[in-house]
Amino acid sequence: MRPSHSLCWIVLLGLTLGLRGQTAGSAVVELPQYVVTDRRELPAPESWLYSRLGGIEVISNVSKGTTEHLLRDFQRFRQALDLVWPDAQRSANRLDTLIVCSQPAHFRLFAPDARAAAGRVTLVLRSPDRAMLVFDLGTKTIAPGTVSDDNGFDPPEQITPGRLGDSYRQLYRAYVRLILSSASPRPPAWFEEGVAQLLMAMRTSDRDVVVGKLNKTNEILDFDGTTAPLQDLDFNAVFSRSRLLSFSEFFAIDHDAPEADRANGSVWAKQAYAFVHWGLYGDQGKHQKAFVTFVARLAREPLSEDLFKRTFGQNFKEMTMTLFTYVQTTNYRIAGVKAEKGSKLPSVDRVEVRDATEAEAARIRGEALFLAGKPALAHETMSLPFRRGDREPDLVAALGLLQLDRAEVAAARSLLEMAASAKTTRTRALVEVAKLRLAEANAKPAIAPDRFSPTQVASVLLPLFTARQQNGRTPELYETIVAAWEKSAATPEPAHLAVFDEVSTLFPRNSDLIHRIATLKLINGQTEDAAALIDLGLRHATRAETRTRLLELKARIPNP
Repeated sequence: MRPSHSLCWIVLLGLTLGLRGQTAGSAVVELPQYVVTDRRELPAPESWLYSRLGGIEVISNVSKGTTEHLLRDFQRFRQALDLVWPDAQRSANRLDTLIVCSQPAHFRLFAPDARAAAGRVTLVLRSPDRAMLVFDLGTKTIAPGTVSDDNGFDPPEQITPGRLGDSYRQLYRAYVRLILSSASPRPPAWFEEGVAQLLMAMRTSDRDVVVGKLNKTNEILDFDGTTAPLQDLDFNAVFSRSRLLSFSEFFAIDHDAPEADRANGSVWAKQAYAFVHWGLYGDQGKHQKAFVTFVARLAREPLSEDLFKRTFGQNFKEMTMTLFTYVQTTNYRIAGVKAEKGSKLPSVDRVEVRDATEAEAARIRGEALFLAGKPALAHETMSLPFRRGDREPDLVAALGLLQLDRAEVAAARSLLEMAASAKTTRTRALVEVAKLRLAEANAKPAIAPDRFSPTQVASVLLPLFTARQQNGRTPELYETIVAAWEKSAATPEPAHLAVFDEVSTLFPRNSDLIHRIATLKLINGQTEDAAALIDLGLRHATRAETRTRLLELKARIPNP
């Protein structure tokens, strides 16, 4: 293949009930006291399906056939994304859980509040070590008024709510936005939305993937001959009936604005699509260099009209007219990949869907509920299979993390150690086990005055090196490795410190972590590695204090 044009313990209680009754004649009669000891009947497990797409766990309560169809299409989309945007899905904070809901009521359960679920069919729930996407496949329409906030605010130029249209596209759009929002620094809201709109409309076949191609007509017709919802239309169709925002208005909308938060169906979203399309493909790609330069500079400096004009040679007003002309004429080139002549693109792997175990469904739903700010419901959900005797390692790990987040440290450690011994795949659980062991070693160092014995160091490192093989690696993982070696009485071998080489790729902008690793390497004689790390830290340091510490460390490196 060759690129065309580049891009989630309850004990049994004996209840003593003192019951009092009252007769109609007001004479008080004290009833006998009873001691009742009983086990509350646990509710039946919920029925969910389970699948796994590479590193993504999936649970669904829609039908098996519909789930298989959705996941095959999602796989096809992800494969196409890999072809046109290599490495995008390999980021440290990639999606690792997808929950597919059959009804809006199920979907709303995972929202932090009713307003958060209004006017949308996708929710992203995120923590430092994972990202979960909840998808409502049961919503067919978005009723008028669901987009307004508590103050009755309705975003300007909001497309009239109505039929949802292609719900699969909304899943793809949320997936792309999740990937982009994980970048550091985070891209502007308009760029996230524009790229998501562009990619959710990718066209795929067994021979090619095409990005950027617009419909020739200004309408898309559904199978019943009616006009498709505007959410599904390309920007040229939308702006045949809606006005463009001024670029001052357009750029003023940030990630937390209602238009960006619920961008599905907004004119702002379609203008973001139009601007990204113009920048990448417009006029046969002549603006691409300036557009890429503009986006790159926004990662380093604030947006201003002066910066915009110096990059594009036009002010905001002039660009509004330029984009107006573009959405009418759409002179552009397309991008994508295609198979060599006589061959086809790789086929999508077969999707296996089975009944979820109670532990799998309860764990995933419980973790989502916790991220949605519902810890009591999360604990209740995950505790049910545990109370029935299930000790599946990841379920135990999830319960341990929940206990830890509720500051129940002793109970949490017991569960987390159990999960680590049983080989949990939860990265954060393994890191927390290591941190608890580190705290124990710090409280009682084996070698005076404050040094760890090799046994203590190994105890801390063991779960961390297991965690490195899982998804969701975080700076905290490497910070805990550093902390163990900083207190070690034994000198680490070069191979022991080689683990830190991956930090340069994973977290190049974490200058504080870079400084600690560089210090450790310098102390242990790895001056070249230390120097390279210091230079990396200086390139990305944003705080004066961090830069000062890096420069002081650099001064300790002997001249060659």
